[in-house]
Amino acid sequence: MEYIMFISLCFLSAVAGDTIPSSDPSIYPYSVYGYEGETVQFRCSLSTLGSPPVIWSWFCGQEQMTSRITYSTTYTYLTFKLSMKYHQRSCYCRATSPSTSLIYNRSSSRRLVYVNHLPPTKPMIYVLSSTAVRSEETIQAKCNITSLGYPQISWKWFCSNQAPASGTAIQFESYISLKITSNDKTIRCRCRATSSITYYEYDEFSDFVHFIVLSDPNNDTQCLSPVAFGTTTGLLVAIIVVLSVFIILQCMRKRNGTSEPRSKYKTIKERNSKTGNDRQTWVHYNQMDDLLRDPRSWSESNVMKWMEWHGNQCQASYGVSEAFRMTGEQLCPLSSDNFKRRSPEKTLSPNIRTKKIQCSPQLNQSGH
Repeated sequence: MEYIMFISLCFLSAVAGDTIPSSDPSIYPYSVYGYEGETVQFRCSLSTLGSPPVIWSWFCGQEQMTSRITYSTTYTYLTFKLSMKYHQRSCYCRATSPSTSLIYNRSSSRRLVYVNHLPPTKPMIYVLSSTAVRSEETIQAKCNITSLGYPQISWKWFCSNQAPASGTAIQFESYISLKITSNDKTIRCRCRATSSITYYEYDEFSDFVHFIVLSDPNNDTQCLSPVAFGTTTGLLVAIIVVLSVFIILQCMRKRNGTSEPRSKYKTIKERNSKTGNDRQTWVHYNQMDDLLRDPRSWSESNVMKWMEWHGNQCQASYGVSEAFRMTGEQLCPLSSDNFKRRSPEKTLSPNIRTKKIQCSPQLNQSGH
């Protein structure tokens, strides 16, 4: 039945004189490149338009173009201004026969439109990892942009003293993952998007993001620079030397001022302890423990106690201590002659240089 109907239509069209093109429409050029606002043109053609002539229509994407369409013999032209909405859209023509007996409705190949343009905004940056890291740990960040432009932008990452890195680009975003290898305490990172075309240039940086590099608790010496470390070490050595000298001088001074009297009355005390003799004098030895220091600091009472004990040791006459009723500061400057005059029996001898008083049989003999 269908075959019979086809034969019938062919017979009727032959009687009526209708014809249709024998091929599909051809479109030129293969693609269009231009800047926003520029005028471009597509052309479609057929070897024959058929009878009655075909009706032309133009499409870009899903939009049917209705203005600035012209015709010339077997050609049709579409002329329009580029705008961002046509970027990467495919345009094509369609030829349709109005014959009621023959069917012809065919489209040309599709041709892409590329509109050169720059991204409308600068890149935005975001931190993906912790902002407080340690050396040898990894920091992560990303940049994105609302449009890559055409030709598409290229990405670069800059982080303090690190070498520039390309990162990983996925659609409208670029990612960076970087291991910290520098000794900087703060790492600043930002991304850069660039695109260069004939009339326009796009070169924009994002804002900075900051990462703080924490010190390694197992290696705190890395916090000091060589200069700071050397200065600190020198100061510590100088302090140790000064303290050592001070301690040695104090020990020498103490030994020179107290060793002789201490050893002397300690020997006597031990001897009396063994023999049990003169135990009452032990009080004087106990009092001497408080007096074995710089005689210049003695009070009048200290001097009297000392002279009383010393007079007993030298068998001086009673009341010899009254001749030395004075303070330690007054006692020490006494000359040898002054010291002898205050000792009626000349049994006491001063040793002003070492600030101590002792019995001197030789002086006693020379005084008679």
